Amino acid sequence: MLMNRTTPFMVPVDDANPAIIKNEALCSECGHCFAVCEEEIGVAAKYLLNQREAYPCIGCGQCSAVCPEKAITGRPHYKIVKELIQDPEKIVEEKGLKQVTDTGAIEAIVDKVIAENPDKVNAYKGGKVGLMGWFVGQVIKESRGKANPQVVNRLLAAKLA
Repeated sequence: MLMNRTTPFMVPVDDANPAIIKNEALCSECGHCFAVCEEEIGVAAKYLLNQREAYPCIGCGQCSAVCPEKAITGRPHYKIVKELIQDPEKIVEEKGLKQVTDTGAIEAIVDKVIAENPDKVNAYKGGKVGLMGWFVGQVIKESRGKANPQVVNRLLAAKLA
């Protein structure tokens, strides 16, 4: 078992398995994890019992569910990362993660933010140029983080000039 790194919480990371993290310090080697792999899933993950043998882990997470010491945990975002590797455009579209670069859509949000904050517009035009960051933040917030910041900055600079 290769453990050459740790997580931010100093838990050893097994680079051989992309789906789980096993904290050796918590493990009592009870065998529950191995049993669920072998009996329920049909996979013999002998690695879980510290036996140096190759294993075909399918990343189902059942071992972490049955571990009484909670020594095994799933790696965060493993499934979405696995999906992204297979078809990134599809996942970005399905999950609504695509960044909005359409200037028309962003411009409508910029106009709304400017119209709703005339006091901030006057302060900006009066010399408080630091408010540009506030305006950008409001547009990004209104777009739920999807608006392209470069487009937002360009549109705001033009409209607040």
